[in-house]
Amino acid sequence: MQVWQALILVVRWPNLLFIALTQSLSWLCLVHPALTSRPVFSWHQCLLVLSTVLIAAAGYMINDYFDWQIDTINKPQRVVIGKIVPRRTIILWHVGLNATALLLAYWALTPTYSTRLLLWPISSVLLLWFYLTTFKRKFVIGNEVFSLLR
Repeated sequence: MQVWQALILVVRWPNLLFIALTQSLSWLCLVHPALTSRPVFSWHQCLLVLSTVLIAAAGYMINDYFDWQIDTINKPQRVVIGKIVPRRTIILWHVGLNATALLLAYWALTPTYSTRLLLWPISSVLLLWFYLTTFKRKFVIGNEVFSLLR
């Protein structure tokens, strides 16, 4: 298996497609009817969808990074990290995807909306990191943070 194929498996592309579809349909069916002066799809909205998908992809990558030891025991045939893709590469991709996602969110939100909305993608990135490093092993707060991120 090639490295690119392995990375595509790590980011769980069907889930990312579902996230993009859900966010686009939510815009089309819920938000757009309330904002009649806006076009159906603008480049701002497309950038926000792409930003969300990149944050989710980075989250999947870092989750597999932290669950690497458990996955080698539970599902050794499906483990990609450490076998095909080096662990350091996953961290670099995680940082790159998050940086790109935050930059896209900034470009999408700055000209048309308040920059205070940038707190959502920033807090998502930070909560994902803290969830995986700290809160995942704590029952109550881990479930609260996980449900907030969903």
